[in-house]
Amino acid sequence: MYTDSLIFSQVMEHLPMHTFWRCVQRYRGKHKIRFFYCVDQYRCMALAQLTYRESLRDIEVCLRAQQSKLYHMGIRGGMSLNTLSNVNMTRDWRIYVDFAQALIHIARKLYLDDDFGAAFFVIRAKSDLKFRRLYLHPGDKNTGLKCDQSVVLSHF
Repeated sequence: MYTDSLIFSQVMEHLPMHTFWRCVQRYRGKHKIRFFYCVDQYRCMALAQLTYRESLRDIEVCLRAQQSKLYHMGIRGGMSLNTLSNVNMTRDWRIYVDFAQALIHIARKLYLDDDFGAAFFVIRAKSDLKFRRLYLHPGDKNTGLKCDQSVVLSHF
């Protein structure tokens, strides 16, 4: 039997759960819930995000494969595709939006002084994109690449 704390559980320990419970209370997330609580849903979706799951069925298969560890991950409720589908349809999504905004607020403070000058996006530009070109990179036209430019957007 595995006796140490799972990495997922260690990550979840650092979340401000008092903020999460305030969000649940604000939107009545505990109303008429018997076994699959908001925190169970959040942990299932967080695990799905961290393990690159692409569908509810994929999430269910992943969690069922780890059935003996679910309790140690903090997932206490029953796990089925139907349960996940129902709670995703019926539970108020604003609970998770507010919690995400609280986490973003915390993360901004942590990375306030960091330089993210290596940050960039690769896009396929539309014809009405407003930008200013900084640099034109050499590119291989035989690969289907039309141009490779470093730009600064002029508008939001």
